[in-house]
Amino acid sequence: MKIQTLTALVTCLFFFGCTSNDFGPDSEQEAKPDPQPVQVTYQSTIKPIISAKCQSCHFNFGTLNGVKSEISEILRRTQLSPGDSQLMPKGGPKLAADQIQAFKTWQQNGFPE
Repeated sequence: MKIQTLTALVTCLFFFGCTSNDFGPDSEQEAKPDPQPVQVTYQSTIKPIISAKCQSCHFNFGTLNGVKSEISEILRRTQLSPGDSQLMPKGGPKLAADQIQAFKTWQQNGFPE
């Protein structure tokens, strides 16, 4: 009788233990959805980079159409190796990877204003 009771108890604990949330994320650590990606637009993202890094030498980059017309060259020259004479911005530090990615994303999304 004791063995049957003990077996029943262990079985119940096993089944109830396996159906609890002890093995999944707890309420404080539940998976959170990824934040919405930031929309890359000329006004909010590209223009501030151009103003800070390019416009002192490249006056035609002051407009959306000016930047759009030069996007291939901007991407090519901002990704050159340090020490390359064509690297832009000239005389300054290389653009950060997230800034270069912003230009790529802006182009891929059809150049939103």
